[in-house]
Amino acid sequence: MRKYAILISPEAQADIENFFYHICFVYKQPLTAARNRDGLYKAIKQLSVYAGSIAVSQNDFVQSHFGPGARCISYKKMVIIYVMYGAYANIKRVIPGALIY
Repeated sequence: MRKYAILISPEAQADIENFFYHICFVYKQPLTAARNRDGLYKAIKQLSVYAGSIAVSQNDFVQSHFGPGARCISYKKMVIIYVMYGAYANIKRVIPGALIY
């Protein structure tokens, strides 16, 4: 079974941390924020096993903002957008699903 190396862009890390701080401080739910952040990182880590098997996204928003080879998976109401470069999955952004669906 092929394993893919995962690269997380600074923008994606900032997206995750902004999401964490928003839940933690705006909604005052630090445990929920921590569980969601950990869940996002777990979903990203699991991409190392199956990143290449996800189809390229046909969504116009994803294609226009992240290029023709962009793929995405969902975690709860967040979308993880990544691009494959050979054996590497480059996580571009982590955004709310409402922005693209």
